[in-house]
Amino acid sequence: MRYNLECARAVLLFLESSEYVELNDNGFAVFKLTPIEALYAALPDYPHEDIFYSTFNLAESGYIEESHLDTGDGICCFSVIRITAACHAFLEGVRDPKRWSLTKRLLGSVRDFSLDAIEHIAKGMTSALADQALQQSTPQLLDLFLK
Repeated sequence: MRYNLECARAVLLFLESSEYVELNDNGFAVFKLTPIEALYAALPDYPHEDIFYSTFNLAESGYIEESHLDTGDGICCFSVIRITAACHAFLEGVRDPKRWSLTKRLLGSVRDFSLDAIEHIAKGMTSALADQALQQSTPQLLDLFLK
């Protein structure tokens, strides 16, 4: 089965928009689970198999924490507990549709469609944009520091 990067990105963006923490009856913060069925309902453009496969692999890659029961007959009761700090950082580089489009074009150039490659390209674009912004604003920054 091929890994569907568009589906994986959609899963992460949906999960990021979900409320994960609530207070229980004792006033303690607890994580709310997001069952895989909620992902199926929220992402109707993707087959359930792609959503499950993407979510399972995102967990293996450390972008989400999940809980599931393996019955020996298959996996059931699959739920996302939360997205991780690494996921939040990853999403900063791929959230914007224009940057995502450019990232995909660059992935095609290097012929590496892994999550690591996506993250590396996204960080490289951020670094290049930051360098450009610094170069353009250096005179103003120097004026602020020298006053």
